[in-house]
Amino acid sequence: MLLGLFYGLIAILTLTGLTTLIYYFASRFMHEQSGAAYFVLLPVHAHSRDAAGLMYAESLRLSLLGARCRGQVIALDFGIPPQERRSCEMLCFTCDNVHICKPEELSALCESFL
Repeated sequence: MLLGLFYGLIAILTLTGLTTLIYYFASRFMHEQSGAAYFVLLPVHAHSRDAAGLMYAESLRLSLLGARCRGQVIALDFGIPPQERRSCEMLCFTCDNVHICKPEELSALCESFL
């Protein structure tokens, strides 16, 4: 019984370690090495659920990859409800690399970061 628990614990720790290593190497290979600014575009529309949560999650991903200072998260507003838009705007005020804009404003916003 005790031996089975020990093997189960070793299996869980091994799988956790392998998952962490795979995520680490995938993020390092996919990470841009040039140091140039880049953008993560999130299209949000009326049927999107929790657009502010998606924006915040992408901002946290940039932080975990170490690219928070040169990566920007931009949500493209394709007609989200006003209440959801307000929550996204509040997130934009609290996070420095998160923005929301209409599709026609995208080029001007991207040029302001370059």
